[in-house]
Amino acid sequence: TFLAEHAPEGKRGIITSFAQIASFAALLTGTLVAYAMSPWLTQSAIDGGGFGSFAWRIPFLVAIPMGIIGWYIRKAISDTPNFEKLKEEGGLSKNPLKEAFQSAEHRRAMLLALFIPLMNGSGYYVLFSYMPTFLKGKQINFTIGEALLVTACSLVAICIAIPFMGALSDRVGRKKVIAGSAIAMAIVGIPAYALIATGNMGLAILGACVMAVVFAGHTAVIHILIVELFPTRVRYSAYGLGYNISSALFGGTAPLLMTWLISSTGNIYMPAFYAVVTALGTLAAVSTVKDRAHEPLRDA
Repeated sequence: TFLAEHAPEGKRGIITSFAQIASFAALLTGTLVAYAMSPWLTQSAIDGGGFGSFAWRIPFLVAIPMGIIGWYIRKAISDTPNFEKLKEEGGLSKNPLKEAFQSAEHRRAMLLALFIPLMNGSGYYVLFSYMPTFLKGKQINFTIGEALLVTACSLVAICIAIPFMGALSDRVGRKKVIAGSAIAMAIVGIPAYALIATGNMGLAILGACVMAVVFAGHTAVIHILIVELFPTRVRYSAYGLGYNISSALFGGTAPLLMTWLISSTGNIYMPAFYAVVTALGTLAAVSTVKDRAHEPLRDA
């Protein structure tokens, strides 16, 4: 929301995509820290005492200065021009969430904010959060270092692809980019997982990178598409409610769900099936949206 309301017309897609680059770059940093420490993160090293028993705490300590930097940035920034303009005009909502629920248009938009991000469950949470666990499982049997390296390569791929997808959405619209990403994921999801499941390092990296580039078309554009559904008066509250409930329901539970499904069925392709199903759900939801990529952000 903050980036979108600061972005010039015609640049909202690429400007807001920087937030996603930062998110995945942060995940990449954490993955590389874990990869560098992987010799001390094995169960035998932890059980053996010494540095191994302490090593898992180091990433948490590294995060302390990052928290201080984040706090400083939050204190130093000013509100967006859209918000300040609405404030000067006396147009701020006293209860934006209540106002959003009272409007049929906003209720429908919040439902879209709930279902369009379905691909996040298979993309962010399965492809990046769950992937190391999947790769070092009994079926694939990679070492923790190898599993983290595959994930790191896919994170590099998505960081490179995101700005191109954001810029593309400024040209052709948000719907076309997200719909194209969803269709591509439905097509390549199972073949890409087949490459990952071979247990071959090179093929696993290829499969993960293909899925990462495909997912970039969703993650680079999903936030600006939802932001554009709401006016400034209710934008942050309505967008945040719909998107975060979606992330909790379909994303936060995904690693646990995948672990349970694979354990229950013995089928290691469950993450691939989940990727296809969520991609089709996103495709169905986004097809009903009015694309506002080439319209100014609304204030009310």
